[in-house]
Amino acid sequence: MQVKIHVEGLDRIKKLLQQAPSVTANELSRAVERSVETIGGKARREAPWNKQSGGGTLAQSIKMRMIGRFSGEITAHAPYSVFVHEGTRPSTGRFVPGLGKDKKGRRLINPRLGMHPGQKVNPFMLRAVEKSKDAINKAFDKVIQNVIKRIT
Repeated sequence: MQVKIHVEGLDRIKKLLQQAPSVTANELSRAVERSVETIGGKARREAPWNKQSGGGTLAQSIKMRMIGRFSGEITAHAPYSVFVHEGTRPSTGRFVPGLGKDKKGRRLINPRLGMHPGQKVNPFMLRAVEKSKDAINKAFDKVIQNVIKRIT
């Protein structure tokens, strides 16, 4: 016994499915780019600013770029950015050498050596990623909707 089923528009469906990979790739690339821009913008806002001197060097050093069709990169180019992000422990060194005093105002035996208090951890990049999650999820949900729209 032989059964034949005729599906109307099958040729059109085949053609649309062949187009789906390129449509999907284009939409995904746009979503990745939007995500990189979102995280980078939030990282700039989350980076600490030295309000006394008008600073903002760390925030201004944050750069975003696409490094492939489906990948991007957000980097902080300030040489001290890793120390701000990861923190440092207290250490001896030339801290306030001109004063010859520690932070409490006590005279140091060797005024060139002081105690640096260290840098508290300030994970501004991680906060930016956390605050961007909803926007990123929406961007990729939109990819799915756009792909379905464009191939139908």
